Amino acid sequence: MRYETFLNQLLASAAGQFRLVRGGMATLCRIGCDCLAAGRSVALLARNREERNLAAACTRLFSPDMSVQAADPARPRWREPWIILPSGLEHRIGWIERIATFYALRRGKSLGLVASLDNMLLRF
Repeated sequence: MRYETFLNQLLASAAGQFRLVRGGMATLCRIGCDCLAAGRSVALLARNREERNLAAACTRLFSPDMSVQAADPARPRWREPWIILPSGLEHRIGWIERIATFYALRRGKSLGLVASLDNMLLRF
């Protein structure tokens, strides 16, 4: 199946419907960037910290606005099209990123989210 055909089928799904796609991280990031550009929200789940870092780099590469834009530390994280959640809950920055993510989701606009599996697990 051609990429354009697959992407059109993916984008033709009804709003509020979830789609799971499995593939290599670069392919998933490309699909995610194209879906985000079409106004859909995207969540990419990485197995570990290295895959999460690869996903962060690929989403920046495949997003035209982000790849040519200089990093601005004063720009709030919730205004970025992609939010990358840090691994683990050990440090304060991780919680700040999570709060920024929840705020961005509350705004109701399309958003890309990259997280690793340890963001989904609770540690006691």
